[in-house]
Amino acid sequence: MGQNYSVKKVSITPGRIILNCEKKEPIYCCPRCQQQTFSGYDSTRRLIEDLPMSGKRVFIDLPIYRLYCPNCKQVLTESLSFLQPYQRYTNRFISFIHHLCAISTVKEVADLTGLNWDVVQRLDQRYLEKHLVRSQWDKVDTICIDEVSYKKRHHYFTIISDYATGQIIEIIEGRSYRKVASVLKKIKRRLRLKIKWFSVDLWKPYLKIVHQYFPNAKIVLDKFHLIGQLNKAIDTIRKDEQMAQEKEDHRILKNSRWLFLYGNENLKLAQLDRLQQILELNQNLYTAYLLKEEFRSIMNELSESDGPQSIVQWIETVMTTSFDPLKKFARLIKRHLQMLLNYFIHPIASGLAEGLNNLIVTVKKKAYGYRNIEYFKLKIRQQNQKYQLLTHTNL
Repeated sequence: MGQNYSVKKVSITPGRIILNCEKKEPIYCCPRCQQQTFSGYDSTRRLIEDLPMSGKRVFIDLPIYRLYCPNCKQVLTESLSFLQPYQRYTNRFISFIHHLCAISTVKEVADLTGLNWDVVQRLDQRYLEKHLVRSQWDKVDTICIDEVSYKKRHHYFTIISDYATGQIIEIIEGRSYRKVASVLKKIKRRLRLKIKWFSVDLWKPYLKIVHQYFPNAKIVLDKFHLIGQLNKAIDTIRKDEQMAQEKEDHRILKNSRWLFLYGNENLKLAQLDRLQQILELNQNLYTAYLLKEEFRSIMNELSESDGPQSIVQWIETVMTTSFDPLKKFARLIKRHLQMLLNYFIHPIASGLAEGLNNLIVTVKKKAYGYRNIEYFKLKIRQQNQKYQLLTHTNL
């Protein structure tokens, strides 16, 4: 083997191979200055796991030396190129575990290698912490912020990403002002001042954070969240109409929720026929549905030249109706009108939530789990980077 070691004896048992090694010459490398010296001090033997061979686990039994470095004038443990300090696994074995974890569950890797679940997780985490490339704030000028649920009972991650690349920049546990601000205030002010645009929803802590920590950024309300809020209003109207109808009409409206929430272009022919039948029978739902589709059309198709005026007219039209849920939504966007109109100047929208939720589900299915939240976040980053790499390659 390398670095002045040679194999002196090989022991083979049904489950493992042990390579007994010794130094060829008394030459040692200082871990600090990397200078070689002959000044050995003492040694202890250590059993190091290496890549498996012929279906058996392989261990290297070798002496780890301490040396006296004349340059540093200290007694130090020798530096070995194939082994990190205090580690009981070779670097290439840790890399092997990491690549297995990229395609299999932690449990499957543990079963395959004979390692404990926690050991597999720890080795993969250590590799990711050292090698996973993190997006840099100094290369970003447009930011998206969104929250995604990673566990039942309101457990959220706040995800901050680079709009241009889709790369995750920060994963913050929780979505409160205190937790998000505690991370963002550590970012150098000169980098925060470079951010020009910020796509957010109407979550008040996010709006407060942008104003406080990104004073040069213009806020763009995320259209997907706005359309989501509008759909909730439409669904409330549908429920009210369903409760108010006679038995026959009530039966027609039953199980029709998704007909109203999906975009018209996403409905199948049979669904369109049923929706048309409902709208012909109920004037209130017909009017509400047209207003919903008009708002979607404005956000999806119009530009800076005609979008702002169309939004203002849409708000005025809604306020003349009797639909309280729609009027509440109209008042909401009117209070934040400039942030909404910024969308027509710089049409950015995160659209992160659905994609990130799917990504988190993928990670959870691979059993990266909640035993270690930092490991979970690293696996999300890894999956995100893999997705972005595949997308870029396909382009």
